[in-house]
This record gives sequence, C-alpha cells and structure tokens, in this order.
Amino acid sequence: MKVLFRTSVVFLAVLSFAISASAQAPSLEGRMQARKIVKDRNDMEVAVPAERVEPTDVIEYTISYSNKGSVPAAGVEFVGPVPPGTVYIEDSALRNEHLMPLFSIDGGKSYQKAPVTYVVNEGTAREEVKKADPGMITHIRWEMKEVLEVSGIIRAAYRVRIK
Repeated sequence: MKVLFRTSVVFLAVLSFAISASAQAPSLEGRMQARKIVKDRNDMEVAVPAERVEPTDVIEYTISYSNKGSVPAAGVEFVGPVPPGTVYIEDSALRNEHLMPLFSIDGGKSYQKAPVTYVVNEGTAREEVKKADPGMITHIRWEMKEVLEVSGIIRAAYRVRIK
C-alpha cells in the first residue's frame, strides 16, 4: 500500500527568547523538511524526497532555525511532532553540545529526558514506573544551551518509521 506523504508537514514551533531592553529583537525563521532514507547500491544511507512512502519506510525530519534579527536569541526551543501513522525511531533525535532533546508521550503537554518513563496504577499500592516504548513518543522538543547569534543557524533532526 502506497501512501502520499507531504513534506510540508505542519509542525509546532515553540520559540522563547530573551529580548533586549531596546527595540531590537531576534527574528527567527524556521523550516522543516521531510526526506525518505534509502540505501544506495553501496549500502550507504541516502536522503531522497519523501513524495511516496510505504509501510516500514524511514523518514528523517530536519528542523532548522536561523536568526534573521539584529540581536542574538537566547532560550530558543522548538518542537517536532511524530506524525500519526509513524513511530519514533529510538535514539535518532539529534543531541550535541548545543541541543538537548526532550520527549513527550502526552501530546506535547510535558517533556522529559530519555529514557522517558510513565507511572502505571498511580496512587495505588501497585504503582510502578515503566519505560516508554518509542511508539509512545508524540513530540520532541530541543532546547538550545547557547544563544543563537545573529545570522546563526541551528539544526535538529529525528527519524520515524511509517507504520
């Protein structure tokens, strides 16, 4: 079964930043791109347009933000959804010294570092904490640890598998 997959996926962008006391402010411009990951004849991964996908195909989302303003932006956060009909691929969210991914299993209401956990039988004698399955991840939020300088660009990526 083939599925038409649009690269213009609606995504959430939560941008918070410190605004200087003057009238100047950061101006962030965001972009999200979806690419299908395939293997070439040398068994190397290659990203191609995600125009048509089938079950088990891997899609890589890349989110980028650039600071088009006249002052640096601090406290930048942005969110990428795990679209319906897909499953987050564990450990695929970009993590580095500049970005820390946080994960949601409740539709983006709350976020936590990996490994994501949840409580079963909360408030009872049988209460236990379980590790969330990657299929439970609904959103990924990245928090920048440093400022985004004027003309700077920050990128994050993650992968999902089509159900």
